[in-house]
Amino acid sequence: MVDCGSVYTICAKMCAALKNDGTPFGGINMIFAGDFAQLPPAMSGNALYSHKVGRVIHRTHSHAHQQASIGKALWHQFTTVVILRENMRQRSQGANDAKLRTALENLRYKSCTPEDVKLLQSRVAGCGRGRPKLNQPCFRNVSIITAWNTHRVKIMSWDVRGLQGKMANH
Repeated sequence: MVDCGSVYTICAKMCAALKNDGTPFGGINMIFAGDFAQLPPAMSGNALYSHKVGRVIHRTHSHAHQQASIGKALWHQFTTVVILRENMRQRSQGANDAKLRTALENLRYKSCTPEDVKLLQSRVAGCGRGRPKLNQPCFRNVSIITAWNTHRVKIMSWDVRGLQGKMANH
């Protein structure tokens, strides 16, 4: 996900490269793609939907906050939006797949049911009783989303230690 400050930076760099400061993005049409209702930006920055960034610039704001405000104002100038409604990653038709697909759709629109929450919580890996363990073979080739890189490194080190232990036993 792109943040407000990055939209400003993209615009400023394009204006400088095209020597056209009077038109957003140097007068070039832009196409942004992604799931804008999903996760906040990976880096430190405010999401385009953040209420922390206004579209009004004030001289008391920091330089970064002013850039973020300009980025958000640029974002609000986009006039054509194409919304894709079919979830292409969850297309199989099993009963459990249908429940997950419904839960993800409800999550997207902030309308989760208690059953959705229970299903999603059942898929959180961890040390608790009945929770999936990341060293199980079914998780060997899946993406793992963590909030911090330090968590990812720790998970990867667990995986390496488990693999080393298996190799030593053979």
